[in-house]
Amino acid sequence: MRIRFLSPTPAHLQQIFFDAASGWLPHANLKFELVTTGDAEIRITLNQNLHWSAVGTDILLAYHRQDLPTMGFDLTRLIDTQKLIKQQGRSFAMFDIRPFLAPDFERIVLHEFGHALGAEHEHQHPNANIPWNEQKVLKEYAASGHSEAFVRKNILDRYEAADFSYTEYDPESVMHYNVPQKLTVGDFRIDNTGKTLSARDKAFMSTIYGERPNSRGPLTLAIGGSAGTPN
Repeated sequence: MRIRFLSPTPAHLQQIFFDAASGWLPHANLKFELVTTGDAEIRITLNQNLHWSAVGTDILLAYHRQDLPTMGFDLTRLIDTQKLIKQQGRSFAMFDIRPFLAPDFERIVLHEFGHALGAEHEHQHPNANIPWNEQKVLKEYAASGHSEAFVRKNILDRYEAADFSYTEYDPESVMHYNVPQKLTVGDFRIDNTGKTLSARDKAFMSTIYGERPNSRGPLTLAIGGSAGTPN
Protein backbone atom coordinates (compact mmCIF):
# COMPACT_ATOMS: atom_id res chain seq x y z
CA MET A 1 0.00 0.00 0.00
CA ARG A 2 1.55 3.26 -1.15
CA ILE A 3 1.26 6.33 1.08
CA ARG A 4 2.06 9.90 0.10
CA PHE A 5 1.85 13.26 1.87
CA LEU A 6 0.19 15.89 -0.30
CA SER A 7 1.03 18.70 2.14
CA PRO A 8 4.67 19.85 2.31
CA THR A 9 5.90 17.80 5.28
CA PRO A 10 9.48 17.33 6.54
CA ALA A 11 10.78 13.81 5.92
CA HIS A 12 11.39 13.12 9.61
CA LEU A 13 7.81 14.14 10.46
CA GLN A 14 6.51 11.78 7.80
CA GLN A 15 8.59 9.04 9.42
CA ILE A 16 7.04 9.75 12.83
CA PHE A 17 3.53 9.35 11.40
CA PHE A 18 4.49 6.11 9.71
CA ASP A 19 6.23 4.71 12.75
CA ALA A 20 2.86 5.06 14.49
CA ALA A 21 0.84 3.68 11.57
CA SER A 22 3.09 0.62 11.36
CA GLY A 23 1.50 -0.65 14.57
CA TRP A 24 -1.12 -2.34 12.37
CA LEU A 25 1.38 -4.30 10.29
CA PRO A 26 2.19 -7.22 12.63
CA HIS A 27 -1.54 -8.03 12.67
CA ALA A 28 -2.35 -7.88 8.98
CA ASN A 29 -1.05 -9.19 5.68
CA LEU A 30 0.01 -5.73 4.56
CA LYS A 31 3.04 -3.74 3.59
CA PHE A 32 3.31 0.05 3.54
CA GLU A 33 5.62 2.15 1.39
CA LEU A 34 5.95 5.89 1.69
CA VAL A 35 6.45 7.56 -1.69
CA THR A 36 7.00 11.15 -2.76
CA THR A 37 5.90 10.85 -6.40
CA GLY A 38 3.49 8.77 -8.42
CA ASP A 39 0.22 7.15 -7.44
CA ALA A 40 -0.63 6.30 -3.83
CA GLU A 41 -3.65 4.62 -2.26
CA ILE A 42 -3.44 6.75 0.92
CA ARG A 43 -2.82 10.47 0.42
CA ILE A 44 -2.39 12.61 3.53
CA THR A 45 -2.83 16.31 4.20
CA LEU A 46 -2.12 18.23 7.40
CA ASN A 47 -4.70 20.78 8.53
CA GLN A 48 -5.78 22.81 11.54
CA ASN A 49 -9.30 21.57 12.24
CA LEU A 50 -9.96 17.83 11.85
CA HIS A 51 -8.61 14.28 11.91
CA TRP A 52 -10.36 12.22 9.24
CA SER A 53 -10.02 9.35 6.78
CA ALA A 54 -11.94 7.74 3.97
CA VAL A 55 -13.03 4.23 4.92
CA GLY A 56 -11.85 1.06 3.18
CA THR A 57 -12.60 0.78 -0.51
CA ASP A 58 -13.93 4.36 -0.61
CA ILE A 59 -10.25 5.24 -0.96
CA LEU A 60 -10.23 3.62 -4.39
CA LEU A 61 -13.78 4.44 -5.47
CA ALA A 62 -14.89 7.84 -4.15
CA TYR A 63 -11.36 9.25 -3.92
CA HIS A 64 -9.84 7.81 -7.07
CA ARG A 65 -8.29 11.11 -8.25
CA GLN A 66 -4.68 11.31 -7.15
CA ASP A 67 -4.92 15.00 -6.27
CA LEU A 68 -7.59 14.29 -3.62
CA PRO A 69 -6.54 13.51 -0.04
CA THR A 70 -7.92 10.36 1.55
CA MET A 71 -6.77 11.18 5.09
CA GLY A 72 -6.05 14.29 7.14
CA PHE A 73 -4.59 15.20 10.53
CA ASP A 74 -5.03 18.35 12.60
CA LEU A 75 -1.40 19.07 13.38
CA THR A 76 -2.31 21.65 16.03
CA ARG A 77 -3.81 18.87 18.18
CA LEU A 78 -0.99 16.41 17.58
CA ILE A 79 2.06 18.57 18.29
CA ASP A 80 2.52 21.39 20.78
CA THR A 81 4.21 23.67 18.25
CA GLN A 82 4.23 26.74 20.50
CA LYS A 83 6.00 24.84 23.28
CA LEU A 84 8.43 23.43 20.75
CA ILE A 85 9.31 26.82 19.26
CA LYS A 86 9.60 28.42 22.69
CA GLN A 87 11.96 25.78 24.05
CA GLN A 88 14.04 25.22 20.95
CA GLY A 89 13.77 28.56 19.23
CA ARG A 90 13.36 26.96 15.83
CA SER A 91 10.73 25.51 13.54
CA PHE A 92 9.74 21.86 14.03
CA ALA A 93 11.17 21.22 10.57
CA MET A 94 14.66 21.48 12.03
CA PHE A 95 14.90 18.81 14.73
CA ASP A 96 13.33 15.84 16.50
CA ILE A 97 9.83 16.72 17.68
CA ARG A 98 9.00 13.42 19.37
CA PRO A 99 9.17 14.93 22.89
CA PHE A 100 6.44 17.38 21.84
CA LEU A 101 3.90 14.88 20.52
CA ALA A 102 0.45 14.76 22.12
CA PRO A 103 -0.12 11.79 24.48
CA ASP A 104 -2.62 10.33 21.99
CA PHE A 105 -0.52 10.85 18.85
CA GLU A 106 -0.02 7.13 18.19
CA ARG A 107 -3.63 6.27 19.01
CA ILE A 108 -4.97 8.94 16.64
CA VAL A 109 -2.74 7.84 13.77
CA LEU A 110 -3.70 4.20 14.30
CA HIS A 111 -7.38 5.22 14.44
CA GLU A 112 -7.30 7.00 11.08
CA PHE A 113 -5.28 4.25 9.42
CA GLY A 114 -7.79 1.81 10.89
CA HIS A 115 -10.47 3.62 8.92
CA ALA A 116 -8.35 3.42 5.78
CA LEU A 117 -8.09 -0.34 6.28
CA GLY A 118 -11.86 -0.66 6.63
CA ALA A 119 -12.59 -0.28 10.38
CA GLU A 120 -15.57 1.79 11.50
CA HIS A 121 -16.13 3.65 14.78
CA GLU A 122 -16.42 1.31 17.75
CA HIS A 123 -18.44 3.80 19.83
CA GLN A 124 -21.11 3.47 17.12
CA HIS A 125 -21.17 -0.33 17.41
CA PRO A 126 -24.75 -1.71 17.36
CA ASN A 127 -24.26 -2.91 20.95
CA ALA A 128 -22.38 0.09 22.35
CA ASN A 129 -25.32 1.46 24.41
CA ILE A 130 -23.43 4.56 25.54
CA PRO A 131 -25.74 6.79 27.62
CA TRP A 132 -24.93 9.99 25.75
CA ASN A 133 -26.42 13.25 26.92
CA GLU A 134 -27.18 14.25 23.35
CA GLN A 135 -27.76 17.94 23.98
CA LYS A 136 -24.44 18.28 25.78
CA VAL A 137 -22.65 16.38 23.03
CA LEU A 138 -24.16 18.59 20.33
CA LYS A 139 -23.28 21.75 22.25
CA GLU A 140 -19.72 20.57 22.90
CA TYR A 141 -19.02 19.85 19.25
CA ALA A 142 -20.89 22.92 18.00
CA ALA A 143 -18.32 25.00 19.90
CA SER A 144 -15.69 23.48 17.60
CA GLY A 145 -17.71 24.28 14.50
CA HIS A 146 -19.27 20.85 13.90
CA SER A 147 -22.85 20.59 12.70
CA GLU A 148 -25.53 18.41 14.30
CA ALA A 149 -25.53 16.22 11.19
CA PHE A 150 -21.78 15.66 11.53
CA VAL A 151 -22.04 14.79 15.23
CA ARG A 152 -24.88 12.34 14.72
CA LYS A 153 -23.14 10.67 11.79
CA ASN A 154 -19.76 10.32 13.51
CA ILE A 155 -20.61 9.99 17.21
CA LEU A 156 -24.22 9.54 18.28
CA ASP A 157 -25.83 7.30 15.67
CA ARG A 158 -25.24 3.58 16.07
CA TYR A 159 -24.70 1.43 13.02
CA GLU A 160 -27.43 -0.89 11.80
CA ALA A 161 -26.37 -4.43 12.64
CA ALA A 162 -27.50 -5.75 9.24
CA ASP A 163 -25.21 -3.33 7.39
CA PHE A 164 -21.86 -4.30 8.93
CA SER A 165 -19.63 -7.23 9.70
CA TYR A 166 -18.77 -6.82 13.36
CA THR A 167 -17.49 -8.63 16.41
CA GLU A 168 -18.27 -8.20 20.11
CA TYR A 169 -18.33 -4.57 21.28
CA ASP A 170 -14.87 -3.49 22.44
CA PRO A 171 -14.73 -0.32 24.60
CA GLU A 172 -10.92 -0.45 24.52
CA SER A 173 -10.67 -0.44 20.73
CA VAL A 174 -8.44 2.13 19.08
CA MET A 175 -11.51 2.90 16.95
CA HIS A 176 -13.46 4.02 20.04
CA TYR A 177 -13.62 7.72 20.95
CA ASN A 178 -13.02 8.70 24.53
CA VAL A 179 -16.34 9.28 26.30
CA PRO A 180 -16.05 12.04 28.92
CA GLN A 181 -18.38 11.74 31.88
CA LYS A 182 -19.60 15.30 31.31
CA LEU A 183 -21.16 14.18 28.02
CA THR A 184 -23.07 11.22 29.42
CA VAL A 185 -25.99 10.56 31.74
CA GLY A 186 -24.83 9.33 35.16
CA ASP A 187 -21.20 8.48 35.88
CA PHE A 188 -20.45 6.61 32.64
CA ARG A 189 -17.06 7.32 31.05
CA ILE A 190 -14.45 5.69 28.83
CA ASP A 191 -10.90 7.03 28.79
CA ASN A 192 -8.44 5.24 26.52
CA THR A 193 -5.86 8.03 26.44
CA GLY A 194 -2.41 6.65 25.73
CA LYS A 195 -3.66 3.18 24.75
CA THR A 196 -3.08 1.75 21.30
CA LEU A 197 -4.42 -1.44 19.70
CA SER A 198 -6.62 -3.69 21.80
CA ALA A 199 -6.51 -7.47 21.55
CA ARG A 200 -9.75 -7.40 19.54
CA ASP A 201 -8.39 -4.74 17.19
CA LYS A 202 -5.49 -7.03 16.37
CA ALA A 203 -7.70 -10.10 15.97
CA PHE A 204 -10.20 -8.26 13.76
CA MET A 205 -7.52 -6.92 11.41
CA SER A 206 -5.88 -10.34 11.21
CA THR A 207 -9.24 -11.73 10.12
CA ILE A 208 -9.81 -9.07 7.47
CA TYR A 209 -6.25 -9.27 6.13
CA GLY A 210 -5.40 -12.93 6.68
CA GLU A 211 -1.87 -14.04 7.37
CA ARG A 212 0.34 -15.60 4.76
CA PRO A 213 3.89 -16.71 5.65
CA ASN A 214 6.66 -14.23 4.81
CA SER A 215 4.21 -11.66 3.44
CA ARG A 216 4.38 -9.09 6.22
CA GLY A 217 7.05 -6.50 6.73
CA PRO A 218 7.83 -3.25 8.47
CA LEU A 219 6.50 0.01 7.15
CA THR A 220 9.26 1.53 5.07
CA LEU A 221 10.29 5.04 4.18
CA ALA A 222 11.43 5.53 0.60
CA ILE A 223 12.19 9.23 0.26
CA GLY A 224 12.89 9.93 -3.38
CA GLY A 225 11.22 6.70 -4.48
CA SER A 226 8.05 6.39 -6.46
CA ALA A 227 6.22 3.11 -6.26
CA GLY A 228 5.32 0.20 -4.03
CA THR A 229 2.38 -1.93 -3.58
CA PRO A 230 -6.53 -1.23 2.11
CA ASN A 231 -12.57 -1.55 8.45
